[in-house]
Amino acid sequence: MPGVPNRKKSVRIAEDFVVEDGYVYFDMSREYVNQTSTKEACKRQLCLNQCCNQNPCAHGGICTHLCDVAKQKFNCTCSEGYFGRYCQRERATSCKAQRQKKEGSKSGVYQLFDLATNSMYEVFCDIDSEKRFVWTLIESFSLRNNNEFWDKAFYKNYPINQKEFTWSKFRLSRALMMATANNSTHVRATCNFDSEKRNYRDYLRAKLSELDVMHFDSIECTKFEFVSVRGYNCSNCTALFGQSDKMHAHIDSYWGSEQRYKCQFTGALVGAVKRPGGEDNFGYYETVNLNHTCTLSDDSTTQWWFGVHE
Repeated sequence: MPGVPNRKKSVRIAEDFVVEDGYVYFDMSREYVNQTSTKEACKRQLCLNQCCNQNPCAHGGICTHLCDVAKQKFNCTCSEGYFGRYCQRERATSCKAQRQKKEGSKSGVYQLFDLATNSMYEVFCDIDSEKRFVWTLIESFSLRNNNEFWDKAFYKNYPINQKEFTWSKFRLSRALMMATANNSTHVRATCNFDSEKRNYRDYLRAKLSELDVMHFDSIECTKFEFVSVRGYNCSNCTALFGQSDKMHAHIDSYWGSEQRYKCQFTGALVGAVKRPGGEDNFGYYETVNLNHTCTLSDDSTTQWWFGVHE
């Protein structure tokens, strides 16, 4: 470039560069300093890639733009009870809701969503053993484990194995039982349901409006839609039912016909065990009868359920 005349003779300072008189030359240099990485700089900037303009997140989900994930331009934060990339899938909060899902048409162990705690729990849903009924298991235990359940009235909080279901030792929390009962119409008890689904030889069923096991604290003649003990049964009749702080819910098949109770279900008195305290069925088990399905052996199991009649 033109500049102040220079009297120095031309001097070759590089093989391809010649200095000529009459020009002033400047040495251009570049300095480098540590800078924040492009990735970090991007994080500090508001990312607006237009993906959230029409909110692809369903059911009230919140959309967030993403800058640093090439294959994912946005993220959905789902409302309670929903999941999936677009919050399009609803978590089942009951066995009835599970049955309505395509993959929930058969009985089995399912994971349900507890809205109160925003967490999942495992439970067995009986969807197909009785027509027009959907049953939720609230408790199951083997005779071997009776010592852990014998004094646990249903109004007590005694959750066990809610995350890892097992037939031999399982019970929902009081809060989950209450929530299930509030959306149910019936209560029932079964024996060995894990191996004998439709065993009505030892079975009971009642309307929750007539037997509210979540608050029952007495021993008295109680109305049942159907009750069967060792094959003796009756329909729409009363049977002696007990539950208290010191005893699990159960039928007392021996003392029910006593003068002070005069319950209608007396057939099971035939063959009932009297001592030490009168035969107990479907729980408590201070006195057992080896002819009752729930107490045939230490591995025999007892189940209690809440159900919806449709």
